[in-house]
Amino acid sequence: MVDKRKKQPVRKKQSVTDKNASNVYINRFYIMWAVVLLCFVTLICRAFYVQIINKDFLQNKANANILRTNTIKAMRGVIYDRNGIPLAISTPIMKIVIDPRDYFDNKKLYDETMLALEKEPNSRKLKRQLPDKNLNLDELADAVGMDRAELRKKMEERPRSRYLILKKEVPPQQAELIMKRNFQGVYTEKNYKRYYPQP
Repeated sequence: MVDKRKKQPVRKKQSVTDKNASNVYINRFYIMWAVVLLCFVTLICRAFYVQIINKDFLQNKANANILRTNTIKAMRGVIYDRNGIPLAISTPIMKIVIDPRDYFDNKKLYDETMLALEKEPNSRKLKRQLPDKNLNLDELADAVGMDRAELRKKMEERPRSRYLILKKEVPPQQAELIMKRNFQGVYTEKNYKRYYPQP
């Protein structure tokens, strides 16, 4: 006859080493989840600090990198009295500026090229390297109405500067004549001055 009772699986007795091994795996599992949880808590705390606590500082740094303020000089309108006589007039004036660093860099290149040309007077390559701008500081001083020694002194005091004002409030026609002389590193800035013709 056949025994119709269900056979129940026989459980093997776990040895002490098997119990210790499973405990080790369970402990490792909990430690791994604790480390993951700790990482998430750290990230959430850092996000809270950056977005809530330190928000203004970081926003200002971002704005400083992205935003710039440019002042645009605009000509103001003419103001007339009731009889049509102008009371206030704006007129353009120019500022003559030089970039000493650009001037001295090109002057150095010019001097080096001239020395090389003395050794090789027929070199076309060297002749092409010569700057086509006017490098004569004495002519520039005379053009802007400055003392020659004073201009040289100002330039030599700040040889790495990018901005040195030579003359302010120059009429546009005079500034145009100076710019036609093609001085190295010299440029103009346009401004407006307000005049009040009536006393």
